[in-house]
Amino acid sequence: MIVTDERLKTTKELAELLDGLSKIGVEAHVFSAVEPELPVRCIHDAAAEGAAFKADHVIAIGGGSCLDAAKLAALQASLHAAEEQWIELEMLRAELEG
Repeated sequence: MIVTDERLKTTKELAELLDGLSKIGVEAHVFSAVEPELPVRCIHDAAAEGAAFKADHVIAIGGGSCLDAAKLAALQASLHAAEEQWIELEMLRAELEG
């Protein structure tokens, strides 16, 4: 998943990057709703889109808000994945003890 803002989403450079990724068989989702002064809502929205897309990686393109949004969305996604694994392990443990 690529995290950026509306202005950078429309650049020739990003289009070329997406085209290059596509040519090598890499599908990329672009989250471009990053706003200045990074509202918490942007982080949650980026993490939700990344989860829905099943993103393996998060790439930030842009300034500070884009970089922060990408880092925090990736962190939120990894914590959610860890929580899901913990729940599965607890369910398995309860089943084995049960």
